[in-house]
Amino acid sequence: MQSTKPKNQLAYIATVVDAAEAVDGKQTEYTIEGVPGLRLVCHPSGSASWTFRYQIGAGSDRKRRREKIGPRGVVTLADAKKRAMELNHQIVVLGKDPHEERENEAAAKRDRAKAVTFGELFDARMKADDTLSANTQENYRLVMDKY
Repeated sequence: MQSTKPKNQLAYIATVVDAAEAVDGKQTEYTIEGVPGLRLVCHPSGSASWTFRYQIGAGSDRKRRREKIGPRGVVTLADAKKRAMELNHQIVVLGKDPHEERENEAAAKRDRAKAVTFGELFDARMKADDTLSANTQENYRLVMDKY
């Protein structure tokens, strides 16, 4: 009797997954039976890593994405499945794109880094205002340093 399992699909068995390797010296991607989106990518070097593949949108707006989970050997099959299920929940149930969320967080972090502090604004104002006496500027500086 022939197996109906697709060529690059692995059974959800830790020993089977641990034995998976690249085929013919080429990077090989395996799906994991029973875990939608979970992939094991085996490299010719012998290393392998877990990824989660998903798509956002439909039709011409569809975007295919890949989320890294971690290296095999560090991330177990059970942990990879758990993370894949969490990502699937985030995408399907909550309607959030992990890739977009990460990009938005990075942009917000860059914006915060670019933000002008009150101290910087104060220093610029003091340099630009030549109408204040040296004594007033000194008083302002003392208050600024104190608070």
